[in-house]
Amino acid sequence: MNAETRIDFLYLSEPDMIKAGVTDMAACVDCMEEMFGLLHAGDYRMAGPNNDSHGAMVVFPAESPFPTMPKPTADRRFMAMPAYLGGRFCTTGMKWYGSNIANRQRGLPRSILMFTLNDTETGAPLAHMSANLLSAYRTGAVPGWRAPSCPARLEDRRHPGAGRDGEDDFGRLHGRLSENRHAEGERPR
Repeated sequence: MNAETRIDFLYLSEPDMIKAGVTDMAACVDCMEEMFGLLHAGDYRMAGPNNDSHGAMVVFPAESPFPTMPKPTADRRFMAMPAYLGGRFCTTGMKWYGSNIANRQRGLPRSILMFTLNDTETGAPLAHMSANLLSAYRTGAVPGWRAPSCPARLEDRRHPGAGRDGEDDFGRLHGRLSENRHAEGERPR
């Protein structure tokens, strides 16, 4: 193999991801703000005919002539979620995960996620990484990004569809916003 055909990429385990800063919530909130700006501008692509599909899911049939094919139990699925993000990122990647509620009985998370980041021009992999924390912090950063624009709605604390846990989350968020008086336009951290 010569230098022109060799492909190098990073493999990042969960401890590597932590060292790289995946648990820096303030940076994650800032990144989500930048990402939503790119989505609003249209500088992104996802799967599907309209470039906005949340991914492709593999599910299993209730009956199969193949004895080793998994049964369709709760939360059993595999999901591929490819996307391109422009701006300063200009990269393409894919979140891939397998999910099975029975994982909890094995001492594993329900879903186990990986993320592969590719060079958009060549398609070469740049990194393959553990993504459970990446996904969890991204999920948490979205309301953190959105919260400064909705303090009046948080006063009510009754949010249709939020459920008991969601109401608790909104309550904690309201408390955090109330404790931290920030100048107009400044995001709470």
